[in-house]
Amino acid sequence: MPSVQDGRASRIREKLRLGKLPRAFPSGPRPGIDVNPPSVRLVSGPAEVCAGCDEVIHAGERRWEFEYDATLRVRFHETCERVWEDALGLDQGE
Repeated sequence: MPSVQDGRASRIREKLRLGKLPRAFPSGPRPGIDVNPPSVRLVSGPAEVCAGCDEVIHAGERRWEFEYDATLRVRFHETCERVWEDALGLDQGE
């Protein structure tokens, strides 16, 4: 039986394949390696839907937030963000 994480990873890879998720960080620098630009944040806040798995990120739960421009902001569970990076072949050095 597939795990929840496997299901999330499959959804994220499919969304990337279909062009429904960004294929890069918004402004180049990567968290943990370069100085974090204000467009990349690890925050907690109100309940929102994860751009990767489409499940709720609960209020107060930490999430990665990527702001590409005034009209595009994506939020990921911490685990979904790592899957997204892996699928892109990125490495934060963590």
